[in-house]
Amino acid sequence: MREPARHEINATPETPSTQILAKEAARRGAADGSVFVTDWQNSGRGRRDRSWQSLPGMDLTFSVVTRRRVATKDAPLLSLAASLAVCEALRKFLPESVSIKWPNDVLSGERKICGILCECAGADYIDYAVTGIGINVNSRPSDPAPLDKKRPAPTSLLALTGRSFDLPELLASVLEELDRAFALVETASGRAELLVSYRARCGTIGRAVTIITEDGDLDCVAVGISDEGAIVVLDADGEKKAFNAADVIHARLKDRQA
Repeated sequence: MREPARHEINATPETPSTQILAKEAARRGAADGSVFVTDWQNSGRGRRDRSWQSLPGMDLTFSVVTRRRVATKDAPLLSLAASLAVCEALRKFLPESVSIKWPNDVLSGERKICGILCECAGADYIDYAVTGIGINVNSRPSDPAPLDKKRPAPTSLLALTGRSFDLPELLASVLEELDRAFALVETASGRAELLVSYRARCGTIGRAVTIITEDGDLDCVAVGISDEGAIVVLDADGEKKAFNAADVIHARLKDRQA
């Protein structure tokens, strides 16, 4: 296994999106471990082009360029690895309540504390991956609109602990966990280890959920995560189905916001 990435930190006071900066740099050949972080991301986005808002100087918003020997078929595991890394970093401060909502939201209880977007480029093997991470740290985010039933209500480290956090120190902690998690995706034994750890932290497994796809909604029970990183569910007829890409609503969350 290779040495951990040496991170080149590229900081900017304000940018529309660290993901855009990182992808442009990756296309120009930015090295593995290059980090793009900002005090204020004013037009960030998450999965399915949803907006991700952060307050100036209050939250941790960054993107990381990754160049690993990863087959494109295994690329979805990078997203799972990123959520596991953030989960492990935050558990140092919130050990009893941090979990992952498949595929890569990090929750404390039923509230979202982190969102992740992983994008890859390459053919048989990835040329690079760019992982954008937004962690609510020192802000006090407001609840989403009542009609927005697909989004878990947000929270932050400050709201949960009553104290503020040093952003550079938290960034260093997350990057250390990211290096460890991304390295696992490069080998078969590492991927097996990653999936064991991810399944242990995934709060979606065992929950009644609604799977939302372009073909419609499916009420079911999440029963596992496949070796490819897909969510495996059991429908009302007792049939197992796997979804590689879908929105997931935890039943209790859906009921609370209905």
